Amino acid sequence: MKIEETNEIEEEIENEEIENEETEKNKLITNPFNTKDIKITPKTTSLDNIIKRLENEEIDLNPDFQRNGGLWDNSKMSRLIESIILRLPLPIFYFDISNNDKWIVIDGLQRLTTIKRFIVDKNLKLTNLEFLKEFQGKKFDDLERNIRRTIEETEIVTYQMEPQTPKEVRYSVFNRINTGGITLNPQEIRQALNQKNNGVKLLEEITKEKDFKNIVNVTSKRMVDRELVLRYIAFKKYNYRKLNQEKNLCQSYWMKQWKLLIL
Repeated sequence: MKIEETNEIEEEIENEEIENEETEKNKLITNPFNTKDIKITPKTTSLDNIIKRLENEEIDLNPDFQRNGGLWDNSKMSRLIESIILRLPLPIFYFDISNNDKWIVIDGLQRLTTIKRFIVDKNLKLTNLEFLKEFQGKKFDDLERNIRRTIEETEIVTYQMEPQTPKEVRYSVFNRINTGGITLNPQEIRQALNQKNNGVKLLEEITKEKDFKNIVNVTSKRMVDRELVLRYIAFKKYNYRKLNQEKNLCQSYWMKQWKLLIL
């Protein structure tokens, strides 16, 4: 593949990301789903229950698809802890619980990372607090027991997307709800919903090969390189003419090829 061709494909992928970000807010799910299969359950739980999952690494806080997302600094993290101590309500947390041993964070990654750093890892010192100046410079264990208990007993609202929810619906929900540092592109969302699967590993292995990097001049930022490989495999193995003729089928097409790839 020529460098000019890979540059054209990279530009095409980036243009598609812009189009997706412009239209996604107004896009409806058009595929027919059995609404009985769609289950997203609201649940109120204590922060202590979430902490236990974090301690046992049962929530994935290192998703590869968000490796380029913006991280909170210590000041922003400290303000979140201050809000918890002040008993201010936290925004809703969204999880994909398809794998009960390893929840995927749809929305709330930075908040959960902050909670883990402060309570589990105990390596976050509070700084630049707005109201609770007496807690400046303190770590979790430095707080009095009644304050630590207040944090642990804090109630949060979660929405949990359960396993029977169709893959395409999970994809759409992830794309609509995620409010992380950046808007996720389609490949990043596919990665999010298929972590640890063979397809994910295959794309990662191919794009890390020295020969691939030498031959293909394409960035790894935002997983453009992985989308390029997925496109090549899909076009090589399956019918691409239908995709070119009916561009509206693009997303469902890629989802189908991805499913075949991960088997």
